[in-house]
Amino acid sequence: MIIRKMTNSDIETVAQIEKECFVDPWSVDTLSQSLENECYDYAVLVFNDEIIGYFCMHTLFDTSELFRVAVLNAYRRKGYGLLLIEKVLEIAREKGAEHIFLEVRAKNLSAIALYEKVGFIKYGERANYYGGGEDAYLYSFEIGGV
Repeated sequence: MIIRKMTNSDIETVAQIEKECFVDPWSVDTLSQSLENECYDYAVLVFNDEIIGYFCMHTLFDTSELFRVAVLNAYRRKGYGLLLIEKVLEIAREKGAEHIFLEVRAKNLSAIALYEKVGFIKYGERANYYGGGEDAYLYSFEIGGV
């Protein structure tokens, strides 16, 4: 198993992961455009020559934001999400970030449990952020605290 930088040849596979894992999947165009932006970091998790997960984060100055982290349903609850989050923290440190922020659907209890296990702290909520009455929880992680 390896975590490596995402390349253009991975975009179609990552778009399929998006469709499986998110209510509002990013398109191939969105993935392609943001992959070209140097402020974004994408990495894929490869197991037995298959991409089974990925993340997208953005770092600007001393702040990183985790936009996406996903693992295919068949590979969940095996620690792969944790591996991806640990890589996010590593990259944020390397880039000099002091904070990492993210938002998560209030109903996504497994993601919330993972973020809290790592040390993310809930600091706010956005009512009806995702539409349909679903709230977003806002989390932060202080790099200096690790």
